Amino acid sequence: MKRLLALLLSLVLMAGFLVPAAAGDLLIEQDAPAADDISVTAYAAYLMDMDTGVTLYQYKADEKNYPASTTKIMTAYLCLKYGDPKDIVTVSSSAFEDLSQAASTGNLVVGETMSVHRLLQSLLVVSASEAANVVAEYISGSREKFVDLMNQEAQELGCTGTHFANCHGLPNSDHYTTARDLAIIAQAAMEYEEFREIVGSAVTTLAATNVHSTQQITSTNGVLPGSSYPDYSYPYAIGIKTGHTPVAGYCLVSAADKDGRRLLCVVMGCGSRTASFSQTVRLFEWGYENYDALTYGMDVPDPELPDESDNQDSTLEEAEPMSVQEAAAPSPTQRILEVPAAPVSAEEPELSPSPSVAPAVSSNNLVPILIVLIVAAVLIVILIVIAIVLVIRR
Repeated sequence: MKRLLALLLSLVLMAGFLVPAAAGDLLIEQDAPAADDISVTAYAAYLMDMDTGVTLYQYKADEKNYPASTTKIMTAYLCLKYGDPKDIVTVSSSAFEDLSQAASTGNLVVGETMSVHRLLQSLLVVSASEAANVVAEYISGSREKFVDLMNQEAQELGCTGTHFANCHGLPNSDHYTTARDLAIIAQAAMEYEEFREIVGSAVTTLAATNVHSTQQITSTNGVLPGSSYPDYSYPYAIGIKTGHTPVAGYCLVSAADKDGRRLLCVVMGCGSRTASFSQTVRLFEWGYENYDALTYGMDVPDPELPDESDNQDSTLEEAEPMSVQEAAAPSPTQRILEVPAAPVSAEEPELSPSPSVAPAVSSNNLVPILIVLIVAAVLIVILIVIAIVLVIRR
């Protein structure tokens, strides 16, 4: 009897070790299968878990590109890091020195006083370029010193393909970043509640100043719920910032929060504003649909992003104001980057699946895994019952 009982217990223990091993064999990583080309003209795309920093999807994430007004994310980050939203600032004439009348503006006026919080609202919601210069002078005393601080902080955050030449994002051959670096900067900025509050609102009310009465402004970020682009809004979107120049194309850094899981998405070089919205929404949907599989190294198909040709509705294309320098710049379809350290080919007609998407396991293996676990559980229960019966009879 003792020998039989010992044998049964041994079988139970063996099952306990063999079942996880068998399941593990089914979870061995394998290369992701090749997928069809994605019909998108975005220059680069990046999707990450904002809380863990885990990369979920990437395409040309480390290629250098013009950031346009997404530059202002770094400007706002440094303002919150080294400034106080309750401080009062005055708009100086020097805040307009490197801007043309066509630059995106918050209609600030020389001599106008306001809180830093209101200044950041103008900077982030309507992309006021003069507000960026006011921030620079407030934090560092001059635009030049602030740009030095931007580059220093970018390195400290871990950015490897970024160099700033100004604080607002107007085109400059020495002003560039990458999709991955933009995500890193946005991740840091989103740590500030003040930043999250401002970029998460589709409609914002500006407090009155000594020049302007109370104003209501609308975010340029069409994926936000309640935005002026209802066909492209995403119910879980919580920010962040758009950007556009002819050389940069349409860029969007955005964040979403669904069931406590926060994702951060960057698309750069899109051919239209609405294309940047639709591609972002699809990447979010794909990320959440496959979150567990991506997190645990399982294989999922690359996201089938919408074709930009479906997003050319001119009634929705209200281009951001641009400076004289922008107006004279090459069109976004030429994909010209005058960045010495990163020569880029002239034509990038389609975005194909990233070869660097993490290797994973086929989701088809879930069924056999479950079957193995169920059978093993039943076997263990039967063996335990037999052992108990034998003990009782003894």
